[in-house]
Amino acid sequence: LADHCGVEPARLTRLVDRARLRQVQGVGLTYASMLEMLDISTPERLSTCDAGDLARQLGELNRREILVRRTPGEAEIERWIEGAAFVAGSGRETETGRHEPKSRPHPRE
Repeated sequence: LADHCGVEPARLTRLVDRARLRQVQGVGLTYASMLEMLDISTPERLSTCDAGDLARQLGELNRREILVRRTPGEAEIERWIEGAAFVAGSGRETETGRHEPKSRPHPRE
């Protein structure tokens, strides 16, 4: 595909990773860029993050770079992590539309 598109394979991989990361609800272009600055460039990587640690790191990054008006809080990042697990294929969507990792039992199971 990279040859057909005339791009380097590594660049195509980065573009695909960014597109997949943006499939996570709430992660737009700017937040995806911020995550990439923290070496979190795939849903798989995001799904393994600790929400509290990531909230702190994003806050520190934004204080240095001033990229967004508001950095996401821990609860919002927890939703990203759940969504990333779903996008990565290690989660499922619940009846309420929230994404949950497979390791958490469904309320009716």
